[in-house]
Amino acid sequence: MVKAIFYHKPDSAYKDVTGVQYHFPKMYLSRVLQTVGDWIVYYGPIPGMGSRYYSGLSQVVAVEPDPDMPDHHYAFLSGYMDFDRPIGYVERGGFEKNSSCLTARSTAAEVSKP
Repeated sequence: MVKAIFYHKPDSAYKDVTGVQYHFPKMYLSRVLQTVGDWIVYYGPIPGMGSRYYSGLSQVVAVEPDPDMPDHHYAFLSGYMDFDRPIGYVERGGFEKNSSCLTARSTAAEVSKP
């Protein structure tokens, strides 16, 4: 089961490397720490395509402070897999609109167990 949805924007100011590291502000630390050992879904815009998409999975293997920015951290990732195709967030009515399992809509949205 996926534990969280990580919002990823390729041209953001964060030091993300898809499938390797996810850079995030300290305010999300407690949420991201709960994902260690579990899988996350990547969500966000894809260059050249309109709207936002679910695009892949990765496993969170560790979380460490950013040594250069004390108010930021890294989630280190492993086992990245692209989806066969990007899944539009409004596809079939939209996961966010029709599901009660999203407990937060933010950079690191926690997904509760059904």
